[in-house]
Amino acid sequence: MYNIHSCSAARTHFRDGQHVRGTLSKNKCPAKILVLIPIDGTDLRAVVIPKAGTPHNHPLFPRSKVPFEAASKYKECITAIGPIGTTTLRVDKSSSTRNILDGRLPQEIHPSLINNRRRRDMVHKARLEKFPAGTGMQAVWTEFEKEKSRPPADRYIHAVNTRSDETHVIITMNPDLAALTLEASWIMVDTTFVVVHGKTNEWKLLIWLDGLEKRTVVGRVWSNRATRQAFRLVWDGVFDAIQALTGHVLNFKVFDKKSSLLGALGDSEGAQAQGLGDVLILRHMVPQQIGRTIMTDVDIILMFIWKTCIVHFNRGVFVLESYLDDLTFQYLLSFPYLETDAEIQEYYNFCNASSIPKLKTWWAHKKGYPWLLPSLNRQLSKINHDHWDLTPRDTNPIEGSHAQDNQVNSTNRSLIEAILLARQLDSDNARIIMASREFGIWENGNNSIRARFTSQAARQQRNRVKQAESAKSDSGAKKL
Repeated sequence: MYNIHSCSAARTHFRDGQHVRGTLSKNKCPAKILVLIPIDGTDLRAVVIPKAGTPHNHPLFPRSKVPFEAASKYKECITAIGPIGTTTLRVDKSSSTRNILDGRLPQEIHPSLINNRRRRDMVHKARLEKFPAGTGMQAVWTEFEKEKSRPPADRYIHAVNTRSDETHVIITMNPDLAALTLEASWIMVDTTFVVVHGKTNEWKLLIWLDGLEKRTVVGRVWSNRATRQAFRLVWDGVFDAIQALTGHVLNFKVFDKKSSLLGALGDSEGAQAQGLGDVLILRHMVPQQIGRTIMTDVDIILMFIWKTCIVHFNRGVFVLESYLDDLTFQYLLSFPYLETDAEIQEYYNFCNASSIPKLKTWWAHKKGYPWLLPSLNRQLSKINHDHWDLTPRDTNPIEGSHAQDNQVNSTNRSLIEAILLARQLDSDNARIIMASREFGIWENGNNSIRARFTSQAARQQRNRVKQAESAKSDSGAKKL
């Protein structure tokens, strides 16, 4: 029997604390064994008897196998932060891990845990125990079945819709937050694309709480399609969830005088606006006629409720900047601020007559949706002017919520983990709102409309002072 000593270069060798390169050497091993096998060649059993008193001279293998005690300790660290959204890095760096291990690192409780793969396998096993059906759509269906057995006040996943083309739309909403939509003066919607790993995106429904001066995400929809048909499922699911949770129908004030909702705001994504119009008709939420206007066409309906974010409009114009002279560029940006029919018609004539290819393509897109340009301009829109003035001009509140949520829950999660993390986030937010209402204390006392306008006026005054000082300085320099 021979022993291959010092192993291959794959082994790490340290001698007196210094790294040395391993070499191969052939050494005869003095150990002997007696192997007894059955006469019957089909019987594969054997009896192995080592020779007593003659040990092997093989070097000890590294302590790479995780013993039960170390595995139990690391599993306790995983359990402390929970398997949802857990990664090896989160476990290793968590303050709860340091507490459990008395300030030590996992790698210090046993040499085997120095190997990243060992710790990663243990985290993966914990996640499998939590999600035996995986972390994709099958896991969502499993969780949805659990939801059905809970009281309505405890449900978060309210519908899972799938189509033959593999489209899926998952409606999630916290019951306490759903009730707040009935108080809202406007809703804001937007899609964020980095939360879930893969093709599924998160679509949010956000409102502003006037009494608490706080933006609040009240509903989330998870879908892998952004077509008009998919957004019909989105809006229909949202209206269904709100009605099921509150016992009331969410509608717009222009269609139902008892409602408080003045309008909806989104980006220039045509499908989500058209999907809303389709659902309003299908659910018979729109009167047949308002004044002399027949309300049977989606494009007409949207003119009464939809506003498009001015920032998204400006971004589209900035794409054209390098193809335009400065005067034309500034003129295109002016559209939302035009106040008379004559000014608007002149703008239309200018764009219609343009021979610049990029501008023609941009203008064709705007005219392709009859409701889009009216959703950008107060004079063109059929929204009541007072209602227009009381609703935002951009989607900055919901854009800010994306960044805030991503800080808490991170991104690139599996579908079921993203949903469950959002459930906890929405539950926490609802509890904070309830506490704020009970005790009358705002989360941010500087977030009221008055405080924001005061700060804005102060900034403008500072800018005017700086400009005046700069102009005075330039004037003095010229005299010299």
